[in-house]
Amino acid sequence: MTIERMSKVRVVCGRNSTASVVRALYDFGSIEVREQKVFPQSNKPLPEFRDISGALIELRSAEKTLESVSEPKERRKKEKPASATTPAEDLRNADSARLLSEFRGLPLRELSELKKRKDELGKEAEALAQKRAELAPFKNLRVKTTLISAARLNSRLRFAYFQLRGATKNAKAAEKTESECECSLLKLPAKLVFSSSEGRNYALAAFPSSAAQAVREAMTALAAKEIAIPDVQTEHYGEALAQVEAKAKQNAEALRGIAVELAEFKKKFLPRIALMRGALELKAGEASLPAKFGETSVAVSVEAWLPNRLKPALAAELERKLGKKFVLEEIPKSEAGVSPVLLKNRSFIKPFEFFIRFFSLPGSHDIDPTFLVSLTFPIFFGMILGDIGYGLLALLLALALRFKAPKGFFRTAGGIMLLSALFTIAFGFVYGEFFGFENVLGYPLHPIIARGESEGLQVLIALTVLVGAIHLGLGYAVGVAENAVERHWKHAAAKASWLLLEISMLAFLTASAQVVFFAFLKPLAEALPTAFSLPFVIASLVGIIVFEGPMALFEIFGLFSNLFSYLRIMALGVSGVILALIINKLPLSFNAADPVSIVSFVLFAAIFVLGHLGSLALGLFEASIQSLRLHYVEFFSKFYRGGGIPFLPLREN
Repeated sequence: MTIERMSKVRVVCGRNSTASVVRALYDFGSIEVREQKVFPQSNKPLPEFRDISGALIELRSAEKTLESVSEPKERRKKEKPASATTPAEDLRNADSARLLSEFRGLPLRELSELKKRKDELGKEAEALAQKRAELAPFKNLRVKTTLISAARLNSRLRFAYFQLRGATKNAKAAEKTESECECSLLKLPAKLVFSSSEGRNYALAAFPSSAAQAVREAMTALAAKEIAIPDVQTEHYGEALAQVEAKAKQNAEALRGIAVELAEFKKKFLPRIALMRGALELKAGEASLPAKFGETSVAVSVEAWLPNRLKPALAAELERKLGKKFVLEEIPKSEAGVSPVLLKNRSFIKPFEFFIRFFSLPGSHDIDPTFLVSLTFPIFFGMILGDIGYGLLALLLALALRFKAPKGFFRTAGGIMLLSALFTIAFGFVYGEFFGFENVLGYPLHPIIARGESEGLQVLIALTVLVGAIHLGLGYAVGVAENAVERHWKHAAAKASWLLLEISMLAFLTASAQVVFFAFLKPLAEALPTAFSLPFVIASLVGIIVFEGPMALFEIFGLFSNLFSYLRIMALGVSGVILALIINKLPLSFNAADPVSIVSFVLFAAIFVLGHLGSLALGLFEASIQSLRLHYVEFFSKFYRGGGIPFLPLREN
């Protein structure tokens, strides 16, 4: 539940031991190497870094190529997917020379040639598809291509090809369009030849050069679109199209063949390539590490951060690799600089570190609020959602995330939701709600706070304000402790003044002003000493003025704003109850003898289920966002500074 205390150390050894000290640091793992300031900066990696980086470029390129390869459909059904492991021995413990030798044995040149051939065929396929699109309108044109080609050399005769409006499916409309074209060109020295292809109507117009503009204007007036006439070597356009389609078929077969070869290559070599890439990335990190070392003609110096408790383990690891030929010393805190931050929490609390990291890591001397958030976030979540049925569904979802996701965001979310779901179930019993109903499968619930009724609502309002006051007071108390530990007595006294103001002002309002809203605090006010009211309010105000200045008094309005912000817990919870009650009013009875009744029952049952699932999704989202907001805005503002630098070890265990 604390921030790991860190130390900065310096390791000095002979220059000829550079590779050994790098190996020792990587085997140790939990250490963050920083650029040192004692010796001249080396800026030079180990000699093998160049070969490793070149190999990594090729491996990453090959891996990216193979990851985009998909198995042929007929193979997917018959064969199992390729295993993610490889029968070869684990390469992670191999040295750089062994890894580079293994890399040179991979047939990556063959993969490169396959990819090159695939790219060439792909470009050829695109060109053939474009050529086919150009020739398709001319497929059934019964005019020799030589006639049109000859016209290009004759300055007096011209041809133009037009796509007509309408489609060949409507024969009468096509005949009408052709008739309109002939009538439009009746007075012009032009001849039309009609054809159709792939559901469209076309017309080839032959005319003298002098009538070109008139012909085009007449056809445009009929909504005809001119198409460029391609130049081909065959006698008819249909023959040229058939040749293109045959080439396209051959091209597609060749592409399928290459796809099969790539799939075989992927199945055989991708796991090995991925494993080798991972191993070489580790070696690249090792080989580049000396660039942060200091170096002279005879010695190297390494400066690094590590947890205090691991210093003996580091010394033992260095001794195993270097014998006695090294010096390990701790750098004084005055020279060490800013320490990185490593949070140390137990496994059931650790998921809540996500909220802290998302906001900002605490400083190295701050208090880690993860434990406090792991207590208060689920309470707020449960107070908002507060339903046994929804809590059970959230619990099942949390367990599914925890068991199905091995690591990452979803596993973390499952850990957070697990504890939050338990509090949701607990508050479901407090409110007496099961999917909005007041019973569980016929067994009545006995609510402690019936938030669907006026009296229960008043109690819930009082409870949320009390919870908010405790939460804010806890924030001020943490601020006092944090500043006291760092011996910032002025800031600690200011936080204590705010804490005293919050408590004494609430007591004063309940004991003296008789404000109805604060009546729930009356027992607390009566239990306190009689003097614990106005004098303490005045004392706290004086403390705020002395330690923070008169302008800080304006923040009193912010204090009350923060306090009443916790009423969102009540408001969101009640709105969720109202939504559940509306869904529960759907008529779900039916008469087995009435088909209409059965259909309406099925329809309303589907709406009922979807409505509650939607209500659950909305509740999970709102409960999470608003609970988190109460921590980030109201709670953290009382003590949290953040700005910590994360600890980045060489290797994660």
